[in-house]
Amino acid sequence: MARPAKRTLEADPEPDSAAPALHAPLATLPGVGPSTGRQLARLLGRDPPRLLDLLRLTPRAWLDPRPIPDPGTLPEGAEAVLLVRVTGPPSPGRGPRPWRVPVEAGGRAGELVWFHARGEWIAARYPLGARCLVHGRLGRRDGRFRIAHPDLLPTALAERPRPLPVYPLVEGLSQARLRALVRAAAERVAEPAEWLGPAASDLPSFRAALLRLHGLGPGE
Repeated sequence: MARPAKRTLEADPEPDSAAPALHAPLATLPGVGPSTGRQLARLLGRDPPRLLDLLRLTPRAWLDPRPIPDPGTLPEGAEAVLLVRVTGPPSPGRGPRPWRVPVEAGGRAGELVWFHARGEWIAARYPLGARCLVHGRLGRRDGRFRIAHPDLLPTALAERPRPLPVYPLVEGLSQARLRALVRAAAERVAEPAEWLGPAASDLPSFRAALLRLHGLGPGE
């Protein structure tokens, strides 16, 4: 479950005291094309957005990724993390109907659904028989649980959980995509000269501090 975050960043560091990469456009990150760039501009309130703008977008909450053993214990509309097993291939939607992937969790049948999605994209992420850790808002239909547009989490978090950042979003961006972009932006930033002096010897590196701020562990 998500809990509110308390920390925010407001100040814009002076260009001469921050690493130059902080002021690079987000379009320089791999995979950030015109469409993603427009989404990030809406989210961050700046066009074109910079690495700095993304890195100071602090989490609005923190997600506990430990899966709920039985989705039947939660009310409809609750946010849930489930460890599901894919029990069938994706079923294509027709017209306004969504794509569906049948799953089970805690001995209960359910489905994951997507509107306006590509079948090959779904099949690659949810292959038959796979165990997937998903997060989303719980619904019910015909006696089965369902999650629409689930956020796919690293399965290892089910056994070695740690809080995950939850960011504000705009249409077209997912939490997983935004976390990956934050990590890529943090790893692009070099260590500022003032961070490398003797007074900083007992501090984490600038990049490590950024990762800690965003709750990103090694290898996510």
